[in-house]
Amino acid sequence: MDVKVRGWHRDMGTHKIASHDLSDFRISDDAKKNIRWSAPGLFRQYGEVSVAWGQTLKFTGDYRMQIDFTQDDIFKLMKASYGRELDVDLLDKGFTVSEALKKKILSEIKLTDLTLGDLLGTASPQTAPQQQTGTVRPFRRRI
Repeated sequence: MDVKVRGWHRDMGTHKIASHDLSDFRISDDAKKNIRWSAPGLFRQYGEVSVAWGQTLKFTGDYRMQIDFTQDDIFKLMKASYGRELDVDLLDKGFTVSEALKKKILSEIKLTDLTLGDLLGTASPQTAPQQQTGTVRPFRRRI
């Protein structure tokens, strides 16, 4: 992630004021977003992802601020925001599944391990009936 500034009124060129590799950051759930001056942090909290660091700035004037993210940075931010597991919620937010991914997922499913309820989407471990134990008595015979 690169943070660059460029002068607004009197353009003195572009200056890089910060450059951090997000892949080295540990994702933290710290609500206060505490950092040490020398150790930047990547924070996840309530649907928001923040990058924070300490730095002394000595610029005068008005500046246009810009943060550049690489694809690896965006991937790290996605993991910080949504976790490591892709879920149906992402599909509800507008993402789609590629044909190659569908084939990969379907190739890993063993149909012999699934029940009819699993295939229809109606059975779940919580709703499965529990077996009851009882006593077995022979039928009474009439004489």
